[in-house]
Parts: sequence; structure tokens; C-alpha cells
Amino acid sequence: MTGRIAKYLFGIVLLSWSISVHAQFIDKNQDYNFLRKYRKWGFTAGANLYYSNGISPALSVAQMQFRTHLMWGYDLGMAYNIRITNHFGVRLNLLYEKIPVYNLSYYLPAGETTDRDPYKTSLISRRNPFALRLPVALEYRNFLMDRYILFFQAGLDAGYLFGFSDSRAHNPYVSTFFQTNASFKFDPYFAAGWYYEFPWILWQTEIVFRPVISLPYFNGAYASGNYKNASSEAGVLTQKGSYIGLHFTWYLPRPASRVQAACAGSVQSKIVRKRQKAQERAKRRAEKEAEKQRRKIAKKKKRKKKKRFILF
Repeated sequence: MTGRIAKYLFGIVLLSWSISVHAQFIDKNQDYNFLRKYRKWGFTAGANLYYSNGISPALSVAQMQFRTHLMWGYDLGMAYNIRITNHFGVRLNLLYEKIPVYNLSYYLPAGETTDRDPYKTSLISRRNPFALRLPVALEYRNFLMDRYILFFQAGLDAGYLFGFSDSRAHNPYVSTFFQTNASFKFDPYFAAGWYYEFPWILWQTEIVFRPVISLPYFNGAYASGNYKNASSEAGVLTQKGSYIGLHFTWYLPRPASRVQAACAGSVQSKIVRKRQKAQERAKRRAEKEAEKQRRKIAKKKKRKKKKRFILF
């Protein structure tokens, strides 16, 4: 497991280094920076759909199933953009993630209940305490549409999953048990979406997919009993941790004094800005020199007038 993680990290570092070395061949417009008017860091929030993975084996007397096969979770945090070239960059995220564990319904037929009536109920949905995530992805961007910047990301979602312990007797017939230790998780991370440039904010919208290829995030068990005639049953509950989500990130504008572009469509590099500053300094020096010359000429004229007055 450790070797595979090291290979993922080495691959991301090697790819980023290769792109930065060959940037002059990839980035034809060196003066362009899509974050020229906005800060590199932003606030992010997202809603995620997690698939309810499994109940194994299924009950033979009673019926227990997921109320929905897609359970909602969410994450909140911050993002940071590192620009390598006009089209390539690295995106870092620091996220607080809530993951749903189960959301079940339970049914016991009339012949097995104590009062001879069918019994149906919902088992309260549960979410783990929280997880800290650090997705790191290489980003490709294109600028084919006006004001829209399309992008695709691929990388590694590293995180720390806090332990989850839960033991519940939901009703007289069914109980659930979860005991998952804290652990580090490393999963692939893919995203696609777009940036949109508002005058007051840079808005990023993305669809995120995280397939979990390692062990399930949560492992638990269920027990169902107190039947009228049949014997008790038990099985396993799992939550893999894979999700597909819709995420939004907002980048605030830079102070107006730091925005050097003359208009929304103009772009300037550091070299261009240095050249402009040098030209402005030269212009000021020329104006000062011209002012000195005007003063000298004015003084000479005054002296000539005084001499004529004395002689005549």
C-alpha cells in the first residue's frame, strides 16, 4: 500500500516538473495569467452523493435495505491554485468532509412479530464525525470560450479518516454495530468544470469523482432477532466512500492598486510592467529636466531686462 502511494506521489511530481521544464513550448502566450485579477486562494463548498454499498447477506425472514442508494454528504474548505503555464497548473484543496454511513429501512412480516402485526420502521441515518482531506490535482485549462475557462483535473485525494464507533439497538428486532479505527486514505481524484470571470469574483464550478480502490471507509454489522418462530440473523454493512459531487469555489478579487491591466481584455507580464515603470520614470526625469531648462531661460531673461534698465 505504501509503495503504491509513493508511486502516485512520484508520478504527480514528475509530471508537474516535466510540464514546467517544457513550459516555453506549451505556453505560447507568456503574458497571460487567468488569475491576474483574483487571489490564488479561494473558499470551496460541495455536495456529494455516496453510493450505499452493501448489506451481506440479505435477511431471509425480515427485510432490511437502504432507503436510498445515494446518500448525501458535503465538504467545506479552501483551495489554492499554482499556475505553471497558461494551460497547466496544480490545484491544492484542504477540506472538511462529512460522509454518510447508512440510511436503512427495516420490515418484519406479521407472522414473526410479538403482536402479530407487520412491523416497519426507518433506521436513523448516520454520518461519521468528520474527515480531513487534501486533494492534489494537476489541472489543464483551455480558453476557447469568452469569459469561460474550461478545465480538467486528475490527481490524488489524500486524507485522514477519524475513527467511527457506533452501537445501536434501533428497535426490539434489529441492532447495528460499527467500529472503524482512524486511518489515512489515498484515492484517485478527477474533476471537470469551468471558471467564470465576474468583475467582483472568480467563480469555479466542477463535477468531482472520487473512486475508492482501497478497503471500505466503514465496516459494520447488523443483527436481527426476537422473531416469533425463526432464529436470529446477522450480516455485514459496508460504506465504500466513493462519491460524485458538485463543488463550487470562489476567488476574491485583488486590490485595485495591484491590478495593472488597463481593461478586462488586456494582460501584462512582469517584464511588461517593469518596462512600463521604467518608461514612466524616464518620462518624469525628462519633465523635470525640461522644467529646469525653462527656469534657466526665465532667469536669463530677467537678468537682461535689469541690465538694460541700468544702462538707459
